[in-house]
Amino acid sequence: MRGGVCLLGRRHAIANNPYIAENYNKKLQSNYILALDANNLYGFAMSQFLPVGNFRWLDSEQLSKFHVMKLDKDSDIGYILEVDLLYPKHLHNKLPLAPKHVLITYDMLSSYSKELCGEFGLKCTLPNKKLTPNFFPQKIM
Repeated sequence: MRGGVCLLGRRHAIANNPYIAENYNKKLQSNYILALDANNLYGFAMSQFLPVGNFRWLDSEQLSKFHVMKLDKDSDIGYILEVDLLYPKHLHNKLPLAPKHVLITYDMLSSYSKELCGEFGLKCTLPNKKLTPNFFPQKIM
């Protein structure tokens, strides 16, 4: 795979930052807007352990004892997980876990995105396959 997701963000956010006095509301909980810029992600990924052999499926007994949250991040044994994902509605304000290549059609766009397509003549660029963070159910084929 080449390329990847370069931004996960929200279009609109309001901070209640005590260090910005003119907009701070003492009656509300403090919150902040944070932008992070990470450099050399590819170099970092290439410095990590990569799977090179001895691949196998776990048997039923091993699978029943497998707990992903108990894995040692520094272990010599790694795992590739094949999973179905369903995002409960209460998690839809968080960032999606697994971006997926999705064929984006005009019907999938928000009304604002459709407006921009019309304004800038972009409707002809759809449908288009994009690596997309999303909350769609993801099933193993």
